[in-house]
Amino acid sequence: MRTRSVTVLLVAALSGLLAACAGQPGGSESDPTATELPATGTPEPSLTLPGTPPVPPPVSPPVSPPVVPPPPTGKPGLVTLTGEVYAGVEMGCLLLATGSGDYLLIGSAAGPLRSGETVTVRGQIRADLATTCQQGTPFEVSEVVD
Repeated sequence: MRTRSVTVLLVAALSGLLAACAGQPGGSESDPTATELPATGTPEPSLTLPGTPPVPPPVSPPVSPPVVPPPPTGKPGLVTLTGEVYAGVEMGCLLLATGSGDYLLIGSAAGPLRSGETVTVRGQIRADLATTCQQGTPFEVSEVVD
């Protein structure tokens, strides 16, 4: 008996909605004096019936980090980089801006370098290191060439 009451109420509500829509511009009745209202860009409300599962939002593909090509190498295992030294956003962090990316200068041989200098350094890329500087690819300087 309860199911029948719910069904009757649902049919009555839908009939009322259809009747209300029939009198609106663009409805099923034609009224020559009715004028079309401009679209507002707002989507029409939708009727969600009980028991209908929600539709999950679309999933965005993961963003992969940019690929930095390796710089040219001199001796095996050692890399030579040339660029301009600049201060990082964290205190005490020096970076080298090169054509192939920015490198965080680490190691005791990088100590005398100053922001604004154009230098050539030799050493090893240490992408396996985590640093507090949070910028550039770590580069362990073994010597300052120029």
